[in-house]
Amino acid sequence: MHFDKAFVIGLPKYTNKRLERCFKLLKKEGVDANLWPGIYGLDVNIKDYQSKGYLSDDFYLHLPGSLGCMLSHISLWEKVEKDSECEIVLICEDDILLKPNFLKKLNDIPWHDVPNNWDIIKLSYHKLNGEKISDNIVKPSLITKPGTNSGTFCYLM
Repeated sequence: MHFDKAFVIGLPKYTNKRLERCFKLLKKEGVDANLWPGIYGLDVNIKDYQSKGYLSDDFYLHLPGSLGCMLSHISLWEKVEKDSECEIVLICEDDILLKPNFLKKLNDIPWHDVPNNWDIIKLSYHKLNGEKISDNIVKPSLITKPGTNSGTFCYLM
């Protein structure tokens, strides 16, 4: 498996130590990534995102961090979609945990294992719950048990 570009989502003002650790880890694993400045949930103009159709008209801000995280991912997806030089992107959060030899393990996954209609491949190894598609691919269950299909991760899109 390959990717054309890699991004780390983070908030330099609030998570600088995590970002430093993350970039050091990615560099050690041979991943050249760029920072995608995240959106701080408490700074979000709710009405603006409602008018764009990202949030429902009755949206109530309950978890600002989750809102900022979601909007950070969406804004990066929009950028990547417009980038003609990027067919496949690796997206990581700044608190990602990578196993040693991440790139080698990723490159060892054959593309023929990946379903033709894939949109996102979550790169995870902890408490997966779902249907095994191949030795390398698990299609996650829509109904999960507590603690499954969750955690700090990165993904290909």
